Amino acid sequence: MNVGHHIPARSLEYTTITVATWLWVLPGCAAPAPATVAEVAVLADVLDRDYNLELTTSDVGLTHLAWQPPACQQVYRVRIDEQIPEGYMRAAHVTEEHSEHYLVLAPDPEQPNQQNEVIVRGQALMHRPGKSPIPRRELLLSHHMLGPASPDAACFERTWHPIEDALSLGWPFLPGRLVGVGETWTGNPVEARCNRIACINPETRGGGEQARHLSCVTMSWHEHLDGLYQLPGSDEPIAAISSFWSDGHPLDVGVWSERSALVTTSGRVLYAHTTIHHNFLGITRDIVIDAVDDCPGSLPAKGFEPSTQLASAVKSAREHLPTASSRSRQGK
Repeated sequence: MNVGHHIPARSLEYTTITVATWLWVLPGCAAPAPATVAEVAVLADVLDRDYNLELTTSDVGLTHLAWQPPACQQVYRVRIDEQIPEGYMRAAHVTEEHSEHYLVLAPDPEQPNQQNEVIVRGQALMHRPGKSPIPRRELLLSHHMLGPASPDAACFERTWHPIEDALSLGWPFLPGRLVGVGETWTGNPVEARCNRIACINPETRGGGEQARHLSCVTMSWHEHLDGLYQLPGSDEPIAAISSFWSDGHPLDVGVWSERSALVTTSGRVLYAHTTIHHNFLGITRDIVIDAVDDCPGSLPAKGFEPSTQLASAVKSAREHLPTASSRSRQGK
């Protein structure tokens, strides 16, 4: 499914304005900047058009933001849409990825009592209809982050590990405390291969003596609470969070990523859209993640009516997740 046809593209100029705004807005003390308002308007348009849900402004100005462990088998649809120049595809013998996967996050049935743990263990599995599922991974979750999350998904030009990439790109770092509208905070670090990009001379596209002055380290994700909203029939605040990462080069020649996410204050992602701009190679990647199960805090729980095909895909993904009894029989 080509998600690029469903999500309005965000321009370089617009994102530059947004990033500059973050440096000047005092946390919790000012109204959202015009660019931030426009970003939320895009999210509201997506909810209205694709899910028939109306996003309205909440009366509250601050809320507690922390991830909570899954109480049931949560299912997220992960759609990946790439744009790759034809010349690069011929030279590298690659094709564009246009795929749809289903990520299941669930409690660990062998460790049911973890209420007082700082880090909660669960299980994660990625299923693509018609394909063999990605082997189950242990899920580690705190109030701040989920893992295992790829440290370099923000700069990589293709999918490396579907589960690790999805957790890295869809789930922003949360402060685990009260946060006010307009506040910014430092997100998850971006490391590994992304640090090497910072050492590349953007003019020569190489290293060497001319690039020795460049620091081989990149920034962490920058997070910003754009606003607090709600959906009809529910007074639960929904946080609109925008994120930004860059390799430090000018945005028109380097590698940078942006994310818009809606996070429920009950502690789960409702919707997230991440775009990776890999200007060295001319590649653009869109990753859209939405909560399509029937657990609390999902889009269907908020009023979205999934199609029969989508409901069937959710059911199939859940069936691939091993239960405690099946894992016992397999000697796990």
